[in-house]
Amino acid sequence: MWVLIVALLMVAIVFAPKLKDPKNRKRFFTVVCIAAAGGLCLFGASTLYDAFRPIDDTAWRYLATDDGLAIVGYAKKPPRDGLVIPAELDGRAVTRVGYERNERSGNSYIGFDTCKGLTSVTIPASVSNIGRGAFDGCPGLTLTVMEGNYAEAYARENGIPYVYGAE
Repeated sequence: MWVLIVALLMVAIVFAPKLKDPKNRKRFFTVVCIAAAGGLCLFGASTLYDAFRPIDDTAWRYLATDDGLAIVGYAKKPPRDGLVIPAELDGRAVTRVGYERNERSGNSYIGFDTCKGLTSVTIPASVSNIGRGAFDGCPGLTLTVMEGNYAEAYARENGIPYVYGAE
């Protein structure tokens, strides 16, 4: 994918100065830009984040961190009846939900903050960090947590309804 975009840009850089007529030069750049944008649409926006990988049929998007994996989204539209975040993916523990790229700014880096119809998320005991605002914009959400774990404290601190579930 990136090879295609780089190739298009190289063609633009090499051939555009050879076009004498400004109208032809503008048309050429327009075609190159449309081709690059079409390539992005064709291959999906997720190719912009090479670190985010959908997992086979489950469609989780995750990011490798120092302490495990961070679930940073769902490749498909999350089911309204709820998500069950796995305790492990690809043999690595899931330790985060959402991810803060800049710890000082406190802005969530991906998460479920735009899933307005999401009503239930089950969070395993392996999760020890949930990004700020990871569930903002989910007004009808109830978290299913393990008693005494980090997810319970997060729900309580952020005013998110929660129930206890078995792991």
